[in-house]
Amino acid sequence: EFSILCITDDKKDIDHETVVEEQIIGENSPPDYSEYMTGKKLPPGGIPGIDLSDPKQLAEFARMKPRKIKEDDAPRTIACPHKGCTKMFRDNSAMRKHLHTHGPRVHVCAECGKAFVESSKLKRHQLVHTGEKPFQ
Repeated sequence: EFSILCITDDKKDIDHETVVEEQIIGENSPPDYSEYMTGKKLPPGGIPGIDLSDPKQLAEFARMKPRKIKEDDAPRTIACPHKGCTKMFRDNSAMRKHLHTHGPRVHVCAECGKAFVESSKLKRHQLVHTGEKPFQ
């Protein structure tokens, strides 16, 4: 059984940073739901093409984020040099920060052997084994 919490924002301010990205919808293009992801109320009939009462669709929708457009939105021309990774970045600094995610996984879980790049990710993973639920 699932419950959905809807938080509404009754302010009349417009968030100029969040812009609905125009895209050409091709056969394999995912739908653009960014207009529904700004914290505003949902339309009366729900979101066209998505059923939030279906747990799979709800989870997929919850993972999406609206696209933030910046004034200096530079093109992504720097490619990640890691073999098999196709990510592109605006500058070398962003690429180097991302490169850390491929780095050595030196933090290993004593329970199951799963390894992580960052100690904080291992600490969070260990909650799986302890059953502790520290978040509301």
